[in-house]
Amino acid sequence: MKKVQLFALIMFSGLLITSCKSDDDGGSSINTDELIGTWRLVEETYNGEVEQLNACDLLTKLEFDASTATQTFYYGTDCASTDINNEAYVVSGDKIITSDVDGSYEVEITTLNTSILKIKDVDEYTENGEQFTDVYTYTYERQ
Repeated sequence: MKKVQLFALIMFSGLLITSCKSDDDGGSSINTDELIGTWRLVEETYNGEVEQLNACDLLTKLEFDASTATQTFYYGTDCASTDINNEAYVVSGDKIITSDVDGSYEVEITTLNTSILKIKDVDEYTENGEQFTDVYTYTYERQ
């Protein structure tokens, strides 16, 4: 659950400073009609290793309409508590770029079809003068 909450913080809070660039052609290679809908988290990896998801993690859902991405996280006793994040988004090439008053953030769509959405989130950071890269992937099934 901690990794999923980290994804929410990264994807929807806009608190991390990142550089968002558009593709040279400015167009989208993703069929946004396939993106619109409700998706439920089924798998997460961290640097290539599959993470163990609990029952609440598996209820996490990501919903797209024409302009807003909404992510709902479940936690607590019987997964009865929720955190809901709403962000404006655009699709550029194979990227989903979310934005709010604090800035923007992008993730890469690696798979999108009528039943599967797979997102890759690369987190590059420096700690004690050393550069690190963490790669998260999130696999969702259409609901």
